[in-house]
Formats: sequence, C-alpha cells, structure tokens
Amino acid sequence: MNHNNSAHRLCAILEKAVAIENPEQDTTAVIGRAMGIEDISDRCFMTNFFALIAEVEQSVLLLKNVPKKTEYIKNIRHFQTMLFSHNLRTDHWSSIKNLITNGNLILILDACANFIALEFKQANLSEQELADYLSKCEDLLSEIATSELADDLKTFLIVRLEEVCSAIRNYSIGGSERLQKVVEANIGGMILKSAGISAEDREKPILKKLFNVFLTFGSLLGIYTDSQSLLQSGALTQLFLPPSK
Repeated sequence: MNHNNSAHRLCAILEKAVAIENPEQDTTAVIGRAMGIEDISDRCFMTNFFALIAEVEQSVLLLKNVPKKTEYIKNIRHFQTMLFSHNLRTDHWSSIKNLITNGNLILILDACANFIALEFKQANLSEQELADYLSKCEDLLSEIATSELADDLKTFLIVRLEEVCSAIRNYSIGGSERLQKVVEANIGGMILKSAGISAEDREKPILKKLFNVFLTFGSLLGIYTDSQSLLQSGALTQLFLPPSK
C-alpha cells in the first residue's frame, strides 16, 4: 500500500471500503474496517478520516499547473458535504458507496495523488521500517519509565515518545506528513527543554539514545539531510553539556 501522500491514503481507504460486500452496514463501521480499526465501538477514528479529507483538499489547493484542479476540489468538497449530511452511525453504507462510485471519486483521488507525488516529494516508510521504529520507541518508553531521571523530565520524555508511537501506529492515516510534524516538534521541544536538564541527568545514556532515534527519524523524513552534522551543531550539543553556572 502506498502511503506517501494524503490522496493516496484516502484513495486506498475508499477502495477497501467499496470492496466490502455488506451494504447494509452503517457507514462508520465500513470506514472503520477499511481503515484497519480493530475496535470500531469507539467512533473517534472518524475524526481522523475527516481530517484526512481536509488534508487532501489542502494539498490539492497547493498544486500548480493542474488543469482540473477546481473540478477536483469541487468533487472532494461535495463528498465531504454529503458525508456531513448523513447520519453515518445509522445510514447504510450503500448510499455513500453509490456516491463514491457514481462520482468516480476514486479515479479523481488517484489523479490527485499522482499530481501531489510529482510536486511534493514525501518519504514513504515501509511496513518493516515502521515496525522496527515502533519497537525501538516502545523499548525506550519502558527504559525511560524505569530510569532514575528526574520525574518532570521522565514525564516530558514519555509524552514525547507516546506522540511518536501514535504517529507510527496511525501512519496509514497521517502518513509521513504527520510523523514528520511530530518528530520535528519533539526535536524542537527537546532543544527548549535542554536548558532545564540537570548535569546529572545529562550524563545518563538514555538521553542520547532517545535523541539518536529522533535524529534518525528526522533524516529519514527529510527534516534535515545529515543527522550527524545536526548532532554536532550548537543547538543540540548543549543537550549533552553541563548547564552553565
């Protein structure tokens, strides 16, 4: 499955949804299954689905030299409006399915995805890469939770790592864009937090281990091209130096 931009991801979800045989299911149940949601009793995943549609619209709006851009946006907005006009928890999926198939929405999204891919290059992490990095982050969570770091720093780091884990688990929805934003924000947050880290905590290997994971992510996602040079920059080396007196 190609997750490298929002239109590809929405297209993949709708392709799975229209292939579901039982048209009598409610719309949220079908979309949840297509998104790979295991527990569809919590319908919060629909918030992510609508956010994905909005992200597609924004990406298409930024496209240049696309002859049918206005038509594409019109169709995406119409789909979103029709979703809002239905009771998705009770209405049968068949009505939304007909809207998708009769309006050639999947073909439109596929075209948008190709145009976005041409103009905006995004990293596309494999399932194995995602699994490996999720495992690393989860191991770090356990290590930090049992570490002797100061309680406020420990809480800060756990929250930061949980955000990264969530972005990895929901990669099929948020893709590299969401993961990049989370990693970028966390690197910035770590730099800001560094001023208040004690000299004792700075000497603990877990901090450098955590930052190396973030930096590797940053390199993969194109936040910067050389993680080693960034480590050697003044912004990050202060994290591993004793605080000034």
